[in-house]
Amino acid sequence: LHSIEREQERIGRDLHDGLCQMLVGAKFRSVYLARLLNDKVPAAAQEAGLLEEILNQATEQARDLARGLNPVKATAHGLESALQRLAQSVKAQAGDGPHCFCHFPKRIRITDHKLANHLYRIAQEAVQNAVKHAGARNISITLRRENRQLQLTVKDDGKGLPVRPKKTGMGLENMRTRAALVGGFLEIRRRKQGGTAVSCRVAPAASGGNYEPFKTDR
Repeated sequence: LHSIEREQERIGRDLHDGLCQMLVGAKFRSVYLARLLNDKVPAAAQEAGLLEEILNQATEQARDLARGLNPVKATAHGLESALQRLAQSVKAQAGDGPHCFCHFPKRIRITDHKLANHLYRIAQEAVQNAVKHAGARNISITLRRENRQLQLTVKDDGKGLPVRPKKTGMGLENMRTRAALVGGFLEIRRRKQGGTAVSCRVAPAASGGNYEPFKTDR
């Protein structure tokens, strides 16, 4: 998983810093070309305008790919921003599907980027399961600090887990593996009111004395 994360980060940076910049440059050239041809060759100017639209779409697709490969920025509040984009993407793609929203009781600064990245992937997997398999109408993503522990919880109001699951899917195993890699504990349970709750709790790392990988903003 660490090797995969590093490679995804590298490809995401290359897309953003390389391909995206080249596409933006080509778009500006097409705009300039349209201005040059506007009075002399209107038909060619129109084609240059269409080319600009195609380049705009290609740039957005490349940026989406880059964000998908490296969704959490290496900043103190990068995880919160990434979770908000995840919720917005569910609303944008689902149409009349589930409503997804975030709840952050207090802003939490996370200085460990690997921790933030693994927590995001756990939330992403839980949200995708709720959308694809649970038939949920509402999905909540909560990030809070409780009893000195960082807790990420994804809840939905879907059909819930079967009482006796036939098998453990790769997605559930990946979530458990990611939780273990950051020294956390993953819990997946049926909610009494219906649906599923996925929670990951992480205690502060005992590294370098009083070092803590996350702190609550005052």
